[in-house]
Amino acid sequence: MESDRGQLAAYIADPSRVRYSTQMQQRISRRRLTREIVRREFVFTSVQLPTFPLGRAPVVAPGGVKLNRKLRRGLVPSDEAAFAERLRSAWYTTWSERRSGLAGDDTDLLNLSMDVLETAFECRRHARAAAADGSAFGVKMNDLLAERLKVDALSTPPPFLLNNMHVRGLAYQLCDECHFYFSEPFDADEEAL
Repeated sequence: MESDRGQLAAYIADPSRVRYSTQMQQRISRRRLTREIVRREFVFTSVQLPTFPLGRAPVVAPGGVKLNRKLRRGLVPSDEAAFAERLRSAWYTTWSERRSGLAGDDTDLLNLSMDVLETAFECRRHARAAAADGSAFGVKMNDLLAERLKVDALSTPPPFLLNNMHVRGLAYQLCDECHFYFSEPFDADEEAL
């Protein structure tokens, strides 16, 4: 009994412990609208959304090695591969800054990813059909992605404002995560740079 009181006293006296009311205030303040949030949202609805946030240095998305291997295997030119990597970074930055931080983010990302993958697979089918037997189809597939992967073509509206380059950046991120290829599938982990 005495040890229980000692543990309870230590728990109550712990300065790092946050009361429930304080936790609730912190949660409310994280969801509260501020002048900056309203201004930023107003700007996004009144002008075209920039690919990278204004006034900040772009963040380079982690990874990218598998994407580069897949684009190279699909014979996509190096300048287009470098642009694909920039778009992937634009998606990474936008997703990192604009997601809500709430439980529904994973579902929003999954729905958006499903739309993007459906378009990517459709582009691959068309590129494969247009390619001569056994020839590379990655260039044609990449061209079709640029032509067809648009925000207004998505079946589900995105969880926040995006432009077409962000959606293509998500496609390149999904490719880097091995959800699709710009060639016949291969082991992207094993292939040397």
